[in-house]
Amino acid sequence: MERGRVAHTLLGALTVLPAWLAGRALAGPTAGLIAATLLTFSPHHIRLSASESTHVVMVLAAFAAFAAALHAARTPRFVTVKNGT
Repeated sequence: MERGRVAHTLLGALTVLPAWLAGRALAGPTAGLIAATLLTFSPHHIRLSASESTHVVMVLAAFAAFAAALHAARTPRFVTVKNGT
């Protein structure tokens, strides 16, 4: 029982990084810091991270996917298509 709580607490703490990345990608470094701070001190997130619920994994995955999507949308990709001849 105790191992599950420790793992979920660590996953909850790890969620702060994608929250910061998403906030930074949307509106700059100050917004990223505000997003990370709000998540860090959110009573609901703290309770969720301290429980053995699997919801904390979903929150981490959602923030990570959102931050990755923002990064992919803002990173220019050039594709060169060569003629077969």
